[in-house]
Amino acid sequence: MPLDLLAELKHLTRSPQPERDAAPMSAPDDLRKLGRQQVRMGQTLDQMTDGVRELLDAGRTEQTRLEARAVAAEQQSEALAKAAIRAVDLLDDALSFARQVDDRPWIDQIERQLVKATALLDAAGLREVPALGLPQNPHLHDAVATRPDSSRERGVIVEVVRRGYVSGERLLRPAHVVTVA
Repeated sequence: MPLDLLAELKHLTRSPQPERDAAPMSAPDDLRKLGRQQVRMGQTLDQMTDGVRELLDAGRTEQTRLEARAVAAEQQSEALAKAAIRAVDLLDDALSFARQVDDRPWIDQIERQLVKATALLDAAGLREVPALGLPQNPHLHDAVATRPDSSRERGVIVEVVRRGYVSGERLLRPAHVVTVA
């Protein structure tokens, strides 16, 4: 290959290098250009930082809003549970009265309704606190009265005055009980 052709190929395949091909700049021009680039980079960094800060603030606001909704839903759920428990209490009271007046048709009807109501509570995750025949547990039972009974151990529950309920591990209402004195 002739030397001129080889030189021409090298010249064509060489990547352009603006620093060598462009007119040389003076040092003050280079410094001004570098300063402008640093200012633009600083502004871009500030904008990115502001954007990240806004995203974090929006995330915190959303988290706070969701937490407030969860608390409100829990309060509403607890209010509904307590209303349902009160309905069962009313059925218990009606059953007591029907038994006092010995009205068999009413006793049968109220017992059927009580079974349905307690099944609904159970389906909603509300469980009755076990009580009758067990030793009193001050965390689950409120002793509202005592009764002498020499055939049973002291502190054993002999009567449930009001049912107690739990939801999961949370006590909604302790059972009101009568224990052996």
